[in-house]
Amino acid sequence: MSPLALNRPVASSVKPEPVKPWTWTQATALTGAGGLRSSARDMLRYIAANAGVPDTPLKAAMKEAQRPRAETGSKAMAVGLGWHVRRSGERMIIWHNGGTGGFHSFCGFDPATKAGVVVLANSTEDIDDIGLHLLDEAQPLTAVTKTLTLDEAKLKRLDGFYDIGGQTITVTHEGTQLFAQLTGQPRFPVFPKSEKLFFYRVVPAELEFDLPAEGPATGVTLHQGGRDVPAKRVAAAIVPKERKEVPIDAKLLAEYAGAYQLAPGITLTVTPKEGRLGIQLTGQPPFDAYPESDKDFFLKVVDAQLTFTRNAEGKVDAVVLHQGGADQRAARVN
Repeated sequence: MSPLALNRPVASSVKPEPVKPWTWTQATALTGAGGLRSSARDMLRYIAANAGVPDTPLKAAMKEAQRPRAETGSKAMAVGLGWHVRRSGERMIIWHNGGTGGFHSFCGFDPATKAGVVVLANSTEDIDDIGLHLLDEAQPLTAVTKTLTLDEAKLKRLDGFYDIGGQTITVTHEGTQLFAQLTGQPRFPVFPKSEKLFFYRVVPAELEFDLPAEGPATGVTLHQGGRDVPAKRVAAAIVPKERKEVPIDAKLLAEYAGAYQLAPGITLTVTPKEGRLGIQLTGQPPFDAYPESDKDFFLKVVDAQLTFTRNAEGKVDAVVLHQGGADQRAARVN
């Protein structure tokens, strides 16, 4: 997996970087959740209503929305209508989160105790651990990782190009800050835990360099999502494959429509559009995917591809995300 693209950022282990509220603007109403805004006070009123504290005409409808309707592949997590349902023994936590434009939010409640929490932050860091810990002390808070300051001469040994599954991680430095950029993605700063090990703040991922006693690094390994993906140093950046869009039948596009479970609590939603597919991962903006065959699609905003698969009966049963040298299968859930 690559450091951003379709990956949903989750809890990081660093001190949050604040974002100035006036740096975020909404261009249109077609933003996440319709571009709605709220405050902590109003969200607490919403949580109280969902917890059944005030008796409202919507009480029955809210209760129905909280009922688990789909499994996620994890015994501890299920999905309702717009809610995540976290189960621990007899205890249940109803919650949801969000993040966009340098901001993160969390709201949740315990239907048994009626305790509710709203956490809002002007930071790129995920705050789920804070919200869940406030509702259930057994849920751990993410430990803070201390960073080092390395001099420019040490960072210079890491500069270069690294081949990761036909794509390139380009590593550069400016002063005492190291940066890494995957083909087709923005450049992100990475921060040192040691002279060899660096971590991202935008997602839970690390880069571990193969560093000999002298001379430049010979390779780097991306640690992300439980995978360790090695990349060897190469002389120049790899030119990505040129992809060509082909016409496709609208009926075939309709067969791919639906929800696909990429990971617990993370769903890839596929919607047919004119000549292409619209895709959206939980917590991320929508993207367009363009056909290069009757089952293969590619994105233009990042170097990522999708391949749909069928079962023995010919029904679409899954989609495989190809990105960053990794292939991740997502089973259809509806």
